Amino acid sequence: MEIKVKVNDIDYDMIIKNALPLLREKSDNKIVKIIAGIIDMPGELPLKMISTIPQDTKNELVSYIVNLKKDAIAEIITESLGKKGFPIEVGDIEVVNL
Repeated sequence: MEIKVKVNDIDYDMIIKNALPLLREKSDNKIVKIIAGIIDMPGELPLKMISTIPQDTKNELVSYIVNLKKDAIAEIITESLGKKGFPIEVGDIEVVNL
């Protein structure tokens, strides 16, 4: 069975900020490495710089992050649903940018 879920709101900046160690470790993309390096600088400037990243790039980064973490996300959703009385196991997660 396939269930579609539409996400209404994404805190792109927070996801990108929190995923920096993962991005540095897993990405071969030069742009991702540059962004990770800039954001790793001390102070508030890096966080302000995240907000200036073009939306298309943010979409690409968050899609990449979700794809890297999709097994963990599926496990979290499965556990949460089970605790709420909905024993549904999430098999896969696919990110589609609209």
